[in-house]
Amino acid sequence: MTKICVLMLVVLLSALWCTQGQITDTENRNLEGYRTIGPFKLDAKTTAEIRESTESRIREFLWESWRLKRRSYLSFSNVSIEGDTTTSKYFVEPAGAGPWHIVIRINREFLDRVPPYSRHHEVFELDARSLERVEIRPNGLTPYRVLPEGAVRTPETYRVLLKDGQGIVLQEL
Repeated sequence: MTKICVLMLVVLLSALWCTQGQITDTENRNLEGYRTIGPFKLDAKTTAEIRESTESRIREFLWESWRLKRRSYLSFSNVSIEGDTTTSKYFVEPAGAGPWHIVIRINREFLDRVPPYSRHHEVFELDARSLERVEIRPNGLTPYRVLPEGAVRTPETYRVLLKDGQGIVLQEL
């Protein structure tokens, strides 16, 4: 019963996420003129030190790209203990003639946990309209404390929040 509830929750959240941004053809973007980093890949065997170092590099790259308004691209894959793969591609760029945004294209491949153990594939996009640097929350429950834009910090000492147009947190990295 618990597995069915978890599966239903995953389907529901996937449907919700799909409404966050319309799917576009990001696979065929011309990345000429984009700063790039990666691809990065983490899995269950990745040590805590390598994971933190990689995530710090990603945070720093996204923050600097956003702050300096530089077209940028990075690809990051995470493989779970069960072998499920999630690849996120981040595009920092102007939103047409409007303000800048970060398009996050998420590609998930996962296996059912109950027979017949079918493999599934889903792709959806999130459209982050703002990025904030925040203090690391010691217990994960305290309110976020936003860092001033000019504050000089190493990426190990902060997290970034990617938010939609309504200010809802789409991702915390």
